[in-house]
Amino acid sequence: MTDGRIKSRRKASEAVVVDYDPLRDIQGGKTEIIISKIGRYLRHNRKTVLLYLLLVVCIVAAFIFYKVYSNLLEERSLVAHEELMKSPLMSPSGGEIDAAILKIEKYEKNFSSKNSSIRADLKKAELFLSADKKQEASDAYLRLAGEVNDQNLEVFFYLKAASILEDTEQYERALQSYVAAEERFPENSSDSYVKALVMFGKGRTLILLGKEKEGKEALKNMMAMKDVDGIDELRILAASFLLHQKK
Repeated sequence: MTDGRIKSRRKASEAVVVDYDPLRDIQGGKTEIIISKIGRYLRHNRKTVLLYLLLVVCIVAAFIFYKVYSNLLEERSLVAHEELMKSPLMSPSGGEIDAAILKIEKYEKNFSSKNSSIRADLKKAELFLSADKKQEASDAYLRLAGEVNDQNLEVFFYLKAASILEDTEQYERALQSYVAAEERFPENSSDSYVKALVMFGKGRTLILLGKEKEGKEALKNMMAMKDVDGIDELRILAASFLLHQKK
């Protein structure tokens, strides 16, 4: 009998569900309740929160260290570049281009950053052109087009490379560079003359590759441009080019 009573009481106690809300006595609006919930969560998950905070601090510290190190490296790269440019070898009239290029490549190896590569390729292109090494110069300009983060500069370097490639009768590669310049031309750019130059070059190389219909269409679009300084001169050059091709 006693056992039966104990079992009945145990079942009765197990059947009771305590609906306890720790925030039930908090007075205030939604903001106070939310703050209280956050405080309660922080108390119960103190270790987890501290670990996350430590992780955030480590990430921020690593980012700051990287920025400081990058700036320091850039300053050293600039100083080294200035010293390098003082060398007589760096003059286009220096005559010892191979020795100059070796020094530039050593500088580039010592400072393996994007800005250092841009400085190196700019000087390489200048020296190669002065030595009439047009293939190497065009390669340097194409590398520059891929390195810079400014669309106007991309167009400029593609245009420089295309002009050199066209001059060396590498018409397929020249066309690719003209097309790349056209694709990268900024939509909001006000320099329509450069766009006309690109279209003129594209039209020329297409015709020189035997794609006369596409080439003439590109030249026609260029010649139809209005309110562009210097467009009349380009129209005369385009007409002269077309006449020369008919001979």
